[in-house]
Amino acid sequence: VSPTFLHQDLVLLHSQEKIVEAEEDSWFGACHMPTATDKTVIMFRRWLQRAGGLGWQLPPSARRLPPIERDPERLFDTWNAHTKNCVPCQRALLVTQGIMLASA
Repeated sequence: VSPTFLHQDLVLLHSQEKIVEAEEDSWFGACHMPTATDKTVIMFRRWLQRAGGLGWQLPPSARRLPPIERDPERLFDTWNAHTKNCVPCQRALLVTQGIMLASA
């Protein structure tokens, strides 16, 4: 399965991130978490906001996201975005390359 298929919602999420950054001051207002599995995340964030002493908002100067990426080659570049820095993925790649070499 190609990275484009696996990450087809990435374009939408990438754009939404910019919209949320510009409009929302609160993570709770920006995120809709309807499932029971999200409850733990909500409880943790509320606790951290209350007890952690730090808000979720960075100063405006530190909040700037890069411009929306529109180049599909860069947007769906799984190697540079993830694989080259992921130890389990690197191990899996080595195993796969070994299998391919052995079966050639």
